[in-house]
Amino acid sequence: MGKVWIPGGGGYADIDSVTATAGDVEKGKVFVNSNGDPVTGTLELTGNAVASQVLSGKTFYNTQLREKQTGTLVERGVTQNGTLGNGSDYIALNQLPEGFYRSNVQARVSLSALASYCGLTPYTIKEGVTIAGVTGKYKGATLQLQQVSGSFSDTKVTFYNGYLGFDKDRAWHLYGQSYPFDNMDFLGNYTRYYGAYVAVSSSSPAFKALFRLSDPIDVTAYKQLNVTLSTSAYYGASSSMKRDWDGAVKIGFGATGMSTDAFVASTSRSSNSDQSTSVVNISGLSGNYSLFAWMYIPEQGSRGGADLRLATQNINLTI
Repeated sequence: MGKVWIPGGGGYADIDSVTATAGDVEKGKVFVNSNGDPVTGTLELTGNAVASQVLSGKTFYNTQLREKQTGTLVERGVTQNGTLGNGSDYIALNQLPEGFYRSNVQARVSLSALASYCGLTPYTIKEGVTIAGVTGKYKGATLQLQQVSGSFSDTKVTFYNGYLGFDKDRAWHLYGQSYPFDNMDFLGNYTRYYGAYVAVSSSSPAFKALFRLSDPIDVTAYKQLNVTLSTSAYYGASSSMKRDWDGAVKIGFGATGMSTDAFVASTSRSSNSDQSTSVVNISGLSGNYSLFAWMYIPEQGSRGGADLRLATQNINLTI
C-alpha cells in the first residue's frame, strides 16, 4: 500500500485510492497518482458558445471551469411577424426577431404589408375581386359613361349607373326659367346622337341650365375624360341664321351637389362647333364626382331669339 508523508505533522496519506487521471484534472494543474508520481492535468473546456446562443435561463460553461454562465436567447412563440424581400426568382420572409424557433412556428407577414409590397391597390384589381385584403375597384381601361340603345327612331340613352342625364324633368338647376322648361327637349328622338335642345325668344332672359348626367363615379384610376360632341345655334328653323357666342356648353366633373358651373375638370365649346372629341385631363382627381353638362344662351334682345343644340356621341373615361 503506497503512502505519502504529509509534512507539518499531517502524517501519512494513503494514495492507493487515487483514481484521477490527467484527463480528470484541470490543464496545467499537478497532482499525485496512485503510484506517488506527480502528473500534470490535461482537462480543458473548449466550448465556444456565448450567452446569446443559449436559451434564456439555461446555464453552461464556456472555457472557464469555474465560470458558470446563463443564456439569454429568447424562445419565440408560435407566431412571429417579419418583412418581405425578394431575389431574382424568389420571395423571402426577412427580419424575424432573433431567437429560438421550434418546428411549429408560423412566420407571418400582414396582408397590408403583402399588398403594399406587391403594389396592390383598389385600382389595380378588377372591381369586386379581393386579393390580400384589397377589394378591387378597377372597371377596365375604358369606362363608358354614355350608353345608347334602341333603333334610330327610338333611341334610348342612359348614363353611368342608369342615371338618365338630359331630361327637362330632371334638370339639376334652371336659372331664371320656369320649371319644367317647356322649350327644352331630347335630341334622341330625331338624331343619331344624343343631347339637349333649348330655345329662348327675343323677350326671354339669358338661359342657363345644369344637368347632372351621372350618379357619383370614382374617377381615381382614370387619367382622361373623353367627350365627343357638337353644338349648333341659330334663330328659328333657318340654319343660315347662326347665333355665335362663347361658353355655350361645358361638360365635365363636379361635386355631386354642385349647383353652379363650378366644374373641377371640364371642356367648353362655343355655340357652333363641329363634332370632335375633347380630352379633359383628370389625373389630379381622386374619389367620387358626378358628370355634368352646362348649357348657356345669352339674352338675345331684339335679335329674335336663339336655339341651342348639344349633341353627344360618346363620353368615356380612360386610364
